[in-house]
Amino acid sequence: MGARRAVGEVPPAPRGVAFAEAVRSRFFVAATVGFVLAFGAQVGGIQQLVKLVEDRTDAATAQFAITAVAATSVVARLIGGRVVQLVPMMGLAVVLVATQAAALVVIGVAESTLVLFLAIIVFGATVGNVLMLQPLLIAERFGVRDYPRIFSRTQLYAVIGTAGGPLLLGALYDLSDGYQVPYTVAGACSLLGAGALALGGPATVDAASPPDEPAPGSPTASATDAQASTRMS
Repeated sequence: MGARRAVGEVPPAPRGVAFAEAVRSRFFVAATVGFVLAFGAQVGGIQQLVKLVEDRTDAATAQFAITAVAATSVVARLIGGRVVQLVPMMGLAVVLVATQAAALVVIGVAESTLVLFLAIIVFGATVGNVLMLQPLLIAERFGVRDYPRIFSRTQLYAVIGTAGGPLLLGALYDLSDGYQVPYTVAGACSLLGAGALALGGPATVDAASPPDEPAPGSPTASATDAQASTRMS
């Protein structure tokens, strides 16, 4: 059991970055843009997958393809939950989103059923983990102080990708009369998403400069020091 607080004792404030500071940070912008692109490619690829597989094989195989994506996603997420504790979180996100890009391109051009399903399995493995990493990255970088507001804001923008991806791939299919172009464009969007995430830098902040403490010499730090001096005097 934790230690009891004395009557009237004020509990410590939750650690983390303030909402206004977080949404202006390079990390937030990079993560938001990266996941908008990744989710757009991901959801668009999933929505068009049944028709693509059915065109190249048959209806029963197309239904199995969606089952394969869902099952692989669940299993891969369980594995990813372990791996994320052992490697840099942002690095893992970049690798997964780039792998998703490669899988989408291969799905778009594959003629062999074996190659197609290998790419579908790889794609499914990235789906669950990319979804899992978005909230984890926000929590890791910005802490719990304003986490609900920060995550809600980035999730609001992610809806653009979720809604826009299927529309984009559908329009490209109509223009090109095939899935090679739509899935290649989806792969390119996912690759751009991986690049955007890489620009955000690491999710884990050095313990010497925790995210809720301003850097020494900054205007915020000076104001904090002044407030502390006033309270002591």
